[in-house]
Amino acid sequence: MIHFATAVAIATILGDWCAGSKYAFHEEFQLEKNGEFHSWLHQRPALEGKWELHDRTLTIRGVSGDTMTYHILKASKTRLVVHEKSEKNDEIYVRLGHCVAFESPPKD
Repeated sequence: MIHFATAVAIATILGDWCAGSKYAFHEEFQLEKNGEFHSWLHQRPALEGKWELHDRTLTIRGVSGDTMTYHILKASKTRLVVHEKSEKNDEIYVRLGHCVAFESPPKD
């Protein structure tokens, strides 16, 4: 595993994101300042819950009990690259307005 010297600043990842690659799990999601997480699939609510950030680990806990843990590989105000341990491909997210067409997460 690659270790990074600096933690990701919360201010960098706050706000609205959308799929920036075909390997993105979420079509659109929002990280709110109060720790709330919301995602949408085809403009309909998909997953709601809480999120937290520790150094470079983003954890999302859905209200239905599911948990997603991402390692943040790169983070800027316009691009977020994360990797979930159980997946082989990195997920790329971008700010709204620069999204890629989204069908559903790949199953390979």
